[in-house]
Amino acid sequence: HQARAVCRRAERSLMSVQTRDQNIQATALQLLNRLSDWLFVASRALQRAEGGQEVLWQKNINEMI
Repeated sequence: HQARAVCRRAERSLMSVQTRDQNIQATALQLLNRLSDWLFVASRALQRAEGGQEVLWQKNINEMI
């Protein structure tokens, strides 16, 4: 999950950078997004393969109020 967090941070940083060639920026953003997805799936697969249990995130309704 740490690798995914770094990848997402890079994605956010790239979004804030203005480039002359928007196509390159869009392609790079798409690549980082797909890499982030892959890292998430890979971490879940490794966790399962090692017999670990997944911690499910649940939204705290009280924080929304």
